[in-house]
Amino acid sequence: MINHRVVFWLFVSAFLYFFVGGLFSYLMINNFDFKYADITYSIDLWTASGYSLMALVTFVLAYFTLSKIRFSFGSKRIIKTYVAGSVEFAAFFVVFIVGLFGFVLMMFQYGGRIPALVEGSDEFRTQISSGLPQVLYFQMVSAISIGYALIWHMTKRIYKNALVVLIAIGLTIIFLGASRSMFLTPIIVIGLDLWRRGTIGGARMFSGVIICGLAAFVIGLYRMGSTDQQGLYILRFITDFSPEFREFGKLLDYVPDKAPYLNGQMFINAVLILFPGKLLALAGMSKAQYWQPFGMFMKDLFNYQFAGGGLRAGLIAEFFANFGAIGIVFGFFSLGGVASWLDKKISNSDDVIRMFYLITGFSVATSILFTFDAVIYKIISLMFGWLLFWILSSVLSSLSTGHKIDST
Repeated sequence: MINHRVVFWLFVSAFLYFFVGGLFSYLMINNFDFKYADITYSIDLWTASGYSLMALVTFVLAYFTLSKIRFSFGSKRIIKTYVAGSVEFAAFFVVFIVGLFGFVLMMFQYGGRIPALVEGSDEFRTQISSGLPQVLYFQMVSAISIGYALIWHMTKRIYKNALVVLIAIGLTIIFLGASRSMFLTPIIVIGLDLWRRGTIGGARMFSGVIICGLAAFVIGLYRMGSTDQQGLYILRFITDFSPEFREFGKLLDYVPDKAPYLNGQMFINAVLILFPGKLLALAGMSKAQYWQPFGMFMKDLFNYQFAGGGLRAGLIAEFFANFGAIGIVFGFFSLGGVASWLDKKISNSDDVIRMFYLITGFSVATSILFTFDAVIYKIISLMFGWLLFWILSSVLSSLSTGHKIDST
C-alpha cells in the first residue's frame, strides 16, 4: 500500500486552483474587451495575495508540526480482514434507496422536472440547498463511496457486479441533480483511493482531474442558461473559473472599512441550520431571522443583483469577515491540524472506514473553495449515511447470527 499525504496534497491542489486560477480569471476579465458586457473589476492584488499565501504557510506549518504528535486516537492501526456479503450489501442498498428517495423528493419540489435537463436551474438549487430532501439526496454520495469500498471485499461476483451497476446508476442520478460538487466528490475520492493503492499512476490521476474540471465547467455553464451572444458565453466561462479569490479580494475593500467584522456570527449561523425550525421556534428564534449563508451575505454586501444563490466565497473570506487576519491564521492552523489527523486515520484504517475519512478529508481540503456552513453540512450529511450503514450492518449481522443459532 502506497502511503500518500492525501488530504495535504488535496489542500495544496485546491489552493492552487483558488490562487493561481483566481489570478488568471481576474486578469482575463480586466484585460480583454467583451463586446456584449460592461464589466469592471478592481481588487488589491497584493493584499489579497499576501493573505492567501499566509493561509497556505499557516496550514503547512500546522500540518507538519502537529503530524509529529502521536495521538492515541489517530495512530492506532485498525486494519483488519474484512469479508463482505449479503448483510453488507443489504445495508448499502438501504443507504442507496434513501439517496434515491431524496432525489425523488427534490424533483417534486422542482415541479417534477430534472435540474440537469432544464437550463437556468440555479434558482431552484439555491432554494433546496438545505433541508431534508437535500440531506437524503446527499446519501447517494455516501452510498457510492460505501459501495466502492465493499467491492474490494465482496466474495461473490454477483454482489460485485450489482455494486458496479448501482454505483453507475447513483452517479447518473447525482448528475441529473446538476450539482457539480456532489457529482465530482465520489469520483475524485475513488480516484484518490486508487492512486493510494498504486492502481493508477500520477499521470492518469492528473488527467482525470482535468477531465473532472472540464465537466464541472460544462455543468455550470449549462446551468446558467443559454445565450446567442458568444462574447457573453466566453465571459461566463471565465467568471465561473475560480471566482473565490476575486470575491475575497473585493471583500477586503469592504471589511472592516465599510462593514464591521462579524465576530463569529456566520459560524453561529452554521450551527443554527443544523436544528429543526420548530425547535428553534421554541427557543424564540427562526432560521429566516438568524441564518443567512455567507455567500448571500457577500452578495448583499456588494449589492449584486442576479438570480440564484450567493457568491462562491471561500473559507478564507469567511475567516477574514468574522475575525480579520487573526481569523485566517487560527482558521487555517486548525485546518492543518485536522488534515494531519485525517491523513493518519486514512493510513491506519481498513478499506471501508477509510472511504469515510477520505471523503471527509476531501471536504476539509477543498474548504478553501466553500463556506463553513457548506462544509459542515456536507460532513454531517455523510456521517448520517455512514452511521446508517454501520447500524444496519450490525443489526442485520446480529439477526443473521441469531437465526443460525436458532436453526441449530
